[in-house]
Amino acid sequence: MSSVLRALRFLPLAAIVVCGVGAEIPSDYHGKPFLGHPQAIPGRVQAEFYDLGGQGVTYNDSDAENQGSGKLNTGDKWVDRFRKDEGVDISYTKTGIDKTVDGADEKPGELYLGWTAPGEWVKYTVEVREAGTYIVSAHLSSRTDAAEIRLAFDGAAPAGPIALPTTGHWHKWRLADRLAEVQLAKGLHVMTLSVLKEANFNIDYLKFELSGQTAAPPFTPVEASDQVKRMGRGVNIIGYDPLWDSFVKARFKERHFERIHDGGFQTVRLNLQALSHMDSASQLDPVWLSTLDWVIDHALASHLMVIVDEARFRTVR
Repeated sequence: MSSVLRALRFLPLAAIVVCGVGAEIPSDYHGKPFLGHPQAIPGRVQAEFYDLGGQGVTYNDSDAENQGSGKLNTGDKWVDRFRKDEGVDISYTKTGIDKTVDGADEKPGELYLGWTAPGEWVKYTVEVREAGTYIVSAHLSSRTDAAEIRLAFDGAAPAGPIALPTTGHWHKWRLADRLAEVQLAKGLHVMTLSVLKEANFNIDYLKFELSGQTAAPPFTPVEASDQVKRMGRGVNIIGYDPLWDSFVKARFKERHFERIHDGGFQTVRLNLQALSHMDSASQLDPVWLSTLDWVIDHALASHLMVIVDEARFRTVR
């Protein structure tokens, strides 16, 4: 049997179901990761980074117009224009408008998927880096306690529903913990997030954490001299690689991290030019930040220490 039978169990907010989850992307799927590389599990799957491919391939939306980017948000910042020519409705958190359920300010400029409606869906290419049981949580806002979604992997029989809790308003946010539990095989998968019922909610990201994972050990300060000793031999990497502008044009590949380590190096230094990727409001492009996450994650996975060095400076107001 080509697929591995996996259990998808939803915690107190939903029912228990079972589905089959394959260990590879279906051959008839023509979507491509928006960032040029899959989003990683464990970790966050950002809702706005759904795959490239268009209506009927990587998403289904109830209308062709983006209700957020270019319509509600008409400014000239990248967050106002983000994916404005696609039907999926994207907006972002704003100062003085978006709050937590406790009344604190939400971080401004965080993109999210909104204007949700029953029957809509979006697809994401994800890379599961470790097989196991994952707890699924979501950073969301919702006007109703009747909204339901479902998650399906690799074209398997749909699973769900997952009930979403209310926050009382579209602009009140919370991290809804332990919405579901899913067992996943290691490898590449296509995850489909579908809106089943009621809608009236916004999703910033889904968070996948390995069940039963122990907490990280407490941080222990290290003297500067000891840090230098631990760095060992180092090398500068990807300062001028085109991956910072377009991941699909990258010359530096995942395999190169292991080759650096195998060559006897313990440290890599990233020569960044982050400020050149800021908009007029001094905000960094989220795609650029995701690329930085990819670089650091793979360097650490290859047992390399990472030095992040901003190579160009200018006044940020």
